[in-house]
Amino acid sequence: MNVKIFIPLLLISYVFAANAASISATNSASMVVNNVNMTIVRPSLTSLIIGSAVISNSSITGSKLDINSQSTVPIYVSSSFVYVNNTPVVSEEGAAISEVMVNVFTNSGISSINIQKVQGGISITEPLLALSVPLNIPDTNILVSESRLYVDMPGKRIEINVMPSLALTISGATNSSVTSISLVKSIDNNSINYVIDEDKLVKILWLFPVKMNVVSTLDSGTGMIVRVDKPWWSIFAGAE
Repeated sequence: MNVKIFIPLLLISYVFAANAASISATNSASMVVNNVNMTIVRPSLTSLIIGSAVISNSSITGSKLDINSQSTVPIYVSSSFVYVNNTPVVSEEGAAISEVMVNVFTNSGISSINIQKVQGGISITEPLLALSVPLNIPDTNILVSESRLYVDMPGKRIEINVMPSLALTISGATNSSVTSISLVKSIDNNSINYVIDEDKLVKILWLFPVKMNVVSTLDSGTGMIVRVDKPWWSIFAGAE
């Protein structure tokens, strides 16, 4: 064969082979990212296809999953990965999923909650609440199973029935007064508590306006107030 003809044919064959390899990789159900085998999340109309699971009324945007149905597929969020159906997931572009919006059953009905990997841990946020609630418990993960929200600790799983907005309402705090809110484990490790730190505007002797620091601890499972810490002079303070 003429060398001038053979070389272009060789290049064409190489291009076809490369495209075939690319298509094969694109059509596979998984992708290796940083030496971790991850399942690809594929959008399909109003559903997501994740391995053998199909989650309806859901979508993916960048590294965020929006799961708008009461999914029976377990979702597990650790400080390293988001797992769906017990496997770490990644977008078709290779971005590891770091955020999940999901509907869960709570004491007040069905609530939407955003679970996000953040630096050093996990946080949860409600769409209408501007406050992010970090999970300040080492070696702990968030699990959504059968549309129930759990904190998964070594040897123990505790359900969260009270959403952050309801915790604020029960404690009497407001968005504007709260300086921080977090989830911590109780001293006996049998519950997960909200700790709500706020600077409440009050009046000393019902005359002089001041800010009073109030720290409320509230059981995230029952909604019961565990304790409220105030300065000693709070007995002389009234609501503004």
